[in-house]
Amino acid sequence: MPEPSIPLVSWGLGIAQELGRSRQYLAEKITQTVPTLVIAGSLNNGGDGVIPIESTKLNYTHFYQRDNVRHQDLVIDPIVSEKIKAFFANPSLAITQNSRLTRLIEHFQHVEGMTPADERDFPKAKIQHTFPDGLTLREWVNPVGVRHIFVADVAGHCQFSGFTGWIHDKALQRAITIAQTL
Repeated sequence: MPEPSIPLVSWGLGIAQELGRSRQYLAEKITQTVPTLVIAGSLNNGGDGVIPIESTKLNYTHFYQRDNVRHQDLVIDPIVSEKIKAFFANPSLAITQNSRLTRLIEHFQHVEGMTPADERDFPKAKIQHTFPDGLTLREWVNPVGVRHIFVADVAGHCQFSGFTGWIHDKALQRAITIAQTL
């Protein structure tokens, strides 16, 4: 008797749905108590050719960005190797500051449907709000109507980038309004 077949469409959507779910809150529970080093490659000021840098950023971690190194080459990069050895020689918990910048980033990370984005579209974003300390919220809607949000530091460098799909656009719009009061 042949095995029942699983429709390919439901399998693909199921996997895609799971891959699209953020588990950042779980990772940050771990990083609060376990010393953690995060190393991200950057080829295009936003990703390593496989994943966006934004998806590697977690509170309570030591973060190192290795420019001009592809995802698959991080494992053989001698500078990355030295960073790992130095970290393991003296592992420590990272201190996270309670600043407006960290509060804004955390606020947007917890928006339903938020997906990390790379920074390539940051230059297209328009400033929507400037805080008294010089931080800015920037927004860009791509040609198919997907809203992106960026948080920039006082020097105008992107510190957070993310987007939600159409289904969560209203949640992102509410989050932008709330963020202006943080």
